[in-house]
Amino acid sequence: MGDRLWLKSEAGCYVTQYDAWEYGEGWENDLAYCGPDSEEQDLTIEDATLKYKTECRSCPQLDCDVIAYLKEDIDVELTCWYPYGQTIIDDPYWLKTTNGCYVARKNLYAKPDIIYLDDCGPIPLLEIEKHHNKNGTSDVNKRATAPKHNLVSANEARGTMYLVNVTVGEEYAPCRSCALDSCRVEKTYEFNQEVWLQCVTNANRTGGSDWWSETTDFCYIKNTDSWESPEGNFYRMPTCERFEGSPTDPDADK
Repeated sequence: MGDRLWLKSEAGCYVTQYDAWEYGEGWENDLAYCGPDSEEQDLTIEDATLKYKTECRSCPQLDCDVIAYLKEDIDVELTCWYPYGQTIIDDPYWLKTTNGCYVARKNLYAKPDIIYLDDCGPIPLLEIEKHHNKNGTSDVNKRATAPKHNLVSANEARGTMYLVNVTVGEEYAPCRSCALDSCRVEKTYEFNQEVWLQCVTNANRTGGSDWWSETTDFCYIKNTDSWESPEGNFYRMPTCERFEGSPTDPDADK
């Protein structure tokens, strides 16, 4: 929400006013200013580039709010690392960016040298309506809070899976330059080959069902060519359109 008020604790560290009990009198009225030194950010910074389409989240877990959808080959600045995040493929490390959200290390072209980065320390709960994203990469930070549901399906309870691996169920699965049968074949996967997916897209914009997935080879396979159904609730995969700057209904992927 753009609020810059932080409170210094007796331990010498800072918390946002939203992390403390609401104080009706106003913190500014009863507490002294911490001084100009408190406004200087001494951040460790390391440059990195995203290898895959990436959801930058408010915390290093896949059930945390998405702050921005970032395309491949986007440059980001990393400020710290966290070793206990949700494992992506085989890597539990996540890194915080200067936009205040976290990306999985697995989504980077190269592992950053964490010797030169700070440990992020304990991760606070950041509610999306109180999160201020300055980079303008996506309108996702402007969305309304998702409604709460009393009933959660068994599939949803298992959580999001991203990046997703599926197994080819046909003798051959052509991977095309776009999500149409008429597009050029870039690569061919074979029966029972494991393939990693980034996002899903429906080639039939008129409401029909013609689902494709973009792989980590940056080509598209038909979802019917795999044993699994990545467009289903089990995976809750993001749609590829979200990374093109045209997000749809926030709950459409769930």
